[in-house]
Amino acid sequence: MVGVLVVGFIANLLITPVDAKHHTDRGDAKAQAAEERETALETEQDAPATTQIRLVLSWGVVSLMLAYGVYETVVTALNLF
Repeated sequence: MVGVLVVGFIANLLITPVDAKHHTDRGDAKAQAAEERETALETEQDAPATTQIRLVLSWGVVSLMLAYGVYETVVTALNLF
């Protein structure tokens, strides 16, 4: 743990400000963000059923893995007592 803290501290010291040439105008950034949102909405409207199915399947897999972990923890804890 101490090693991770030392690496994080050194990495923090090595961070430098971003050069001004990489900055964008706020108006340009807002326009680009609005365009990206519009593109995302169009994509989402094209295949809402597929997105819904992926979401349900993903949460199902995560829930099964979590339930298995809880089950194994309970079984191991009961074996200790």
